[in-house]
Amino acid sequence: MNHLNNVFDEIEKYLVDINLRLNYEFNSEFANKQMSKNQQLILYLIGVNGINHVKDLAYYMNLSASAISQMITKMEQMHLVTREIDTTNRRSTILKLGSEGEALLEELQDKRRKIAAKYLTKMDENHLVNIRDALKHVNDIIYKAQEEDSK
Repeated sequence: MNHLNNVFDEIEKYLVDINLRLNYEFNSEFANKQMSKNQQLILYLIGVNGINHVKDLAYYMNLSASAISQMITKMEQMHLVTREIDTTNRRSTILKLGSEGEALLEELQDKRRKIAAKYLTKMDENHLVNIRDALKHVNDIIYKAQEEDSK
């Protein structure tokens, strides 16, 4: 079991190191002074993951709903997001990307793709497929375990 713990530690270290290095490179390439990293994450969560309620953003970002609402208000003023009344529950608001938000998200995604391609193109296809499959498997395990824990 001690050997397995070492493997777990190494995996965690590599994941954190990779995340830190790519975030550093991304943020130095995309120096958008108008938006915080949290606001960039909100754009991503709304535009890519389809998370469109303040309470859900608060959950995923581990922030208060009040903090998310304040960020959303600023982002509305910048035309990055819009709020719409939920037709299925009139007491609820749905968040969507505004026209500026869609354009900015595309720019952010393009920069991420270029940075990832810069490194991933140096790997052979078999390694890439194995990494993708392993990460999907880990993601599925985490998702299933968290779903069961929330019941």
